[in-house]
Amino acid sequence: MKILDTNILTHGLLILDAMIAATCMESGAVLITRNTKDFKFIEGLKSFSI
Repeated sequence: MKILDTNILTHGLLILDAMIAATCMESGAVLITRNTKDFKFIEGLKSFSI
């Protein structure tokens, strides 16, 4: 999983957060979260802050 390889060590991304991001990206969904700081560096991920 590219997200895991590139972001866990460099940004401290948790495995479950990486799986959520990957699921959204693969399905074309928008991630709706209160915690955008953990996802803002993932290229190609569409997110929305609530």
